[in-house]
Amino acid sequence: MINAQGVSQEITGGPPNIPDNNILPFFFNTPAPTDAQFSQVALTFPELDLAIPTQFRQEPAGITQADLQSIVKNPNSVIQTDLAKSLQGTSMKSRTVLHISTTNSVIKGGGGTANTAFLTSSTNPEVGNARATQVEATFWIETIAGTGGQPDKLQLQYTQLVMLDFNGIHWPHVTVGTLVKQ
Repeated sequence: MINAQGVSQEITGGPPNIPDNNILPFFFNTPAPTDAQFSQVALTFPELDLAIPTQFRQEPAGITQADLQSIVKNPNSVIQTDLAKSLQGTSMKSRTVLHISTTNSVIKGGGGTANTAFLTSSTNPEVGNARATQVEATFWIETIAGTGGQPDKLQLQYTQLVMLDFNGIHWPHVTVGTLVKQ
């Protein structure tokens, strides 16, 4: 269960500025690394190098190793690319931005997360797979001008960060997507 609070904003014209983000893990009591520190962090966490084969992953069809590395370095690159493709030859008429968080970063008072038994043991919260300690998400509900007599297109884009803590490490888990109303 999460209790997230947030803010909304309606904006006319112009596309959103979707910021870069990263999935760089970092140890407790250390600052979160910046995007520019990717290579340095990858020395400690070889999981970030998708060129290293493992039994747990295989390269998806149609996506190159360079594409995968770009996505790992900035998961929001997926929705940034989708947005650029959506706007080719047209413009954004309006958008509504929703930003929610379980911390005090958006609205004083914030919210919180409660972990499921899968993540933490119900009898001892210090054991289990992980603890979800923070959730933040931004949703862009976009109206893109129709072209060639076509109606306007409605599109939802989102980026969500769930901070999972285990083994003394904060592991950012980012989910992104673009949905187009049919």
